[in-house]
Amino acid sequence: KYFRPQFSQYGWSCNQAGSIGYLLTYELNAKRDLVGNSIENQYAPLFVWNMLNDARSNRGVSYFDTWEIVKSLGCATYKDFPTYNNEKRWMHGYDKYYRAMSNRIYENFSIDVSTEEGIQKLKTWLYDHSDGSAAGGLANFQIGSGGSSTNPLPFGTEEAGHRVTLSYSRYVGHCMTIVGYNDSIRYDINRDGKYTNDVDINNDGVVNVRDWEIGGVQYVNSYGDQPRSYILYKVLAEHPSSGGIWANSVHVIKPNAFYEPLLTMKVKMSYNKRNKIKISAGFSIDTTATEPEYIHEFPFFRFDGGSYAMQGDNNSTIEFGLDITDLLSRFESGSDVKYFLKIDEVDDTGSGHGEVIYFSVIDYQNGENEKQSDYTNVEIVDNGTTLVPVTLSLDFNKLEIETEMLPVAKVFENFEYQLEAEGGTPPYIWAMDVDYEEEHDEEAFPVLNTIPVISGSTGSMAEVDLDFSFPFYGQEYTKLYIRSNGVIAFYPGFSEYPYMIDSGLLFRTRKYLKVFGDSIIIDPSQGDDIRFSNYGNSATIIWNASVIKNGVIADVNVAMKVFESGEIWFCYGDIEMDKISWRKNWIAGFSNGDCSHEKIARISNSEVVFNDYIVKFIPTPFPEGFEITESGLFTCIPKDPSELINIKVLVTDSKNMTSSRMVSFTTVDWGKEAILEQNYPNPFTNSTKIEFKTQREGEVLIEVFNLAGQKVKTLMENNLLAGRYSLQWRAYGINELPIKTGVYICRMKFGETVLTRKMFLVK
Repeated sequence: KYFRPQFSQYGWSCNQAGSIGYLLTYELNAKRDLVGNSIENQYAPLFVWNMLNDARSNRGVSYFDTWEIVKSLGCATYKDFPTYNNEKRWMHGYDKYYRAMSNRIYENFSIDVSTEEGIQKLKTWLYDHSDGSAAGGLANFQIGSGGSSTNPLPFGTEEAGHRVTLSYSRYVGHCMTIVGYNDSIRYDINRDGKYTNDVDINNDGVVNVRDWEIGGVQYVNSYGDQPRSYILYKVLAEHPSSGGIWANSVHVIKPNAFYEPLLTMKVKMSYNKRNKIKISAGFSIDTTATEPEYIHEFPFFRFDGGSYAMQGDNNSTIEFGLDITDLLSRFESGSDVKYFLKIDEVDDTGSGHGEVIYFSVIDYQNGENEKQSDYTNVEIVDNGTTLVPVTLSLDFNKLEIETEMLPVAKVFENFEYQLEAEGGTPPYIWAMDVDYEEEHDEEAFPVLNTIPVISGSTGSMAEVDLDFSFPFYGQEYTKLYIRSNGVIAFYPGFSEYPYMIDSGLLFRTRKYLKVFGDSIIIDPSQGDDIRFSNYGNSATIIWNASVIKNGVIADVNVAMKVFESGEIWFCYGDIEMDKISWRKNWIAGFSNGDCSHEKIARISNSEVVFNDYIVKFIPTPFPEGFEITESGLFTCIPKDPSELINIKVLVTDSKNMTSSRMVSFTTVDWGKEAILEQNYPNPFTNSTKIEFKTQREGEVLIEVFNLAGQKVKTLMENNLLAGRYSLQWRAYGINELPIKTGVYICRMKFGETVLTRKMFLVK
C-alpha cells in the first residue's frame, strides 16, 4: 500500500522518477504507514529535477545530486507542487517549502551487488530493511537502456512469460527501481538444457554470481507503460562493460520521516536571471560583524535554473524557505548570533537585476517566533555579494555524547554496551566514524625495474593480483585495477555516474583511490608507463606520466603503496607543477563509493609538491567483530588481551544536529583511570623515559618538582585520547638550564587523579 501507482516520467527526469516518485514516496510512506495512491503522500520528481536541469526537458540530473537536495531541503508533495510536465517551474510560497522540509532523508548509500554476499545484503534490504521491519525496502540502479537484451522467462518455469533482462548496453543513462526478488526465476544462458548456479558457464575459471542462471530481482520502469519485469542476479554482478549495471551497485535511502525543522530562513526576493546568482546562509557569533564567519551553502540555488526569472516563467518574485537547523551544532545555546542571507551575483552582461524584499529567521523550538531583518528592499549588488543580516538569541538543548569510555571487555567473550547521549531531540541515530589517520613524511621516491603494466600500446587499464589481502573500509581485496589517469579502482567498469551535476559527488560515489587528481595521462611519446610490483606484505604502483594542456607538457611522477595492514601511501616524485594549469584544483584521496566514507588528503590543491614527499593513511583499528547499531549498541568479540583503541562515534538527532567524540575501548583492566609508570633508567645521568597510560580522553599535566616543592619543569600539558604514551626528560629545567644531582618528583595530574614517582639524577 506504500507504493504509488506506476507512472511515466516527463522528459529526461528518469533519475527523479525513480528516486523521488517511487523510492522516496515508498520509504516515507512505509515509515509513516500512509497509502501511496494519494497525491498528499506522493513526492514530486520535478520539484528537485527543475532545480538542476537548466530548465531543459532533455537534461538529465543524477539522483546522487537529487539526494543532496532532499537531505538539506526535503521534497514537496504533488499537493504543494502539482507539476507534471513543466521543466522550468520553481515552487513559490514559504509554507510549501516549510512542509517540504519534513520530507527528507538522512542517508543514501550503495550496496555492492557484484558478489553473493552483496546479493544477500540486497535481498535482506528488500525483505525487511535489514532491521526486522514489517515492510522491506526498494532500491534504484542505473543501466544502459539502448541495446539491452530482454526475453520472456521460459515456459514451465516460475513467472513464465514475464520479461527478464539478460544484459544492458554499456552506455549508461537510465534509472530504474528494484521492488522485490524471486530466487526461483531462471533462464538457460549457456543453452545446455539445465538451470544451474554451480557451473562455470562463462569459462573464466571460477564459479560466482556471474555464472548464476537462477534467481533475480523484479523492477519497475518509469519510461513508457511497461509492466514489472525481472533481471537475473547474474546481470547485477556482471561487469558494466559486459552488460551489467552501473558500478555493480544499487542505491538505497534511509528517510528521516518525522523531521521538523527548528530554525529556518524565510526569504522573499525578485530576480530576472536566476542562473546568475547563488544563495547561501551564514552566521557570526560577533554581532558587530559585517560579514559571516561561517558560510552554509546549499546544493541548490547555485547559478541554477537557466536564464529565467525566479519562478521559471515571467514572474521574477519568489518566496521560499531554507532549513538552517544544523547550524545549531556550531554555537552555544543562549548566545546572540548574527545571521546573514548571502547572495552572490556573477553577471558579466549586466542583464540580471533584482532585490531582497524581506528576510527573516524563524525559531520553531517554542512555537513559531519570527525575527525579521531591519533591512528590506535591498538591491542585489551587481557582480558582487549582497548580505542581509538579522540578529537573535536562541535557547536550545545542545546535543552531546555522554559516553567517554566503555567498560573493560573480556577477550573471546561477546561484549555489548549502549552508548548514551543527551540533549537535542531524540530519537538518536548512531554511527561509527570510520577514518584514517593522515601522516606526512619524507622518503625517497620508489623505483621499479619491472615490466610496465601500461605503456603506449597496452591500453588505459591493467588488472593486477596482490600477494596478500588488502582491507579497505571493511572489505578484503586481492585484485586491483590500475588506470592510466592516476587512479586505482576495485572493479573494471569504472566510469562517471550519468547526468552528473556536482563533480564533487563523483568522489563520493565511486570506490577508488587517486594520488594526483584524475587528469594525468600515459603519453608514449614521452616514454611514460605504469609499473607494478608485489613485495612481501605490500604492493607498489608507479605512474611515470604526463599532463598535457594547450600543447604544454608537464612531467608527473607519482606512486601508491598499499599494505596488508590496510595502510595506504601516496608518494610524490618529480612533478613540474609550474606547467600544470589546474595545479590549484586537484584532489588526492580515496572513497568507499557509498556516499558515506571518503578521505581527502590535506595535500590536495597544493600549488607546490616537493620531491620525495609521502602521505601515509593509517586505518583506525577496531576490535574483532566490531559494530555500532543505529540505536547506539556497541558490540564486538575482542581477541587481543592488550587492546586499547579510540573509536570515533557520531550521533545525529531527529533534527539533524550532530555530535561526535572519541570513545575508548580496552581489554586491559587497569583498575584506575590513569597509570604513571616508574621512569627508566632510574637512577639516570643524562635522560630518562617516562611512560603513562590513560583509559579515557582528558587533560594530562606532567610536571617535575624538587624535594623543596619547587617546580623544575612542565613536561606535558595536553588533551590526550586514551592510550599508552611516553616522553623523554633530558634533565633540563626551566629555560633549558641543566639541573644538578638529586631526587626529583614526577607528578601526573589526570582529572581528579594525581600520581607521583621519585626520580634519581646522578651526574
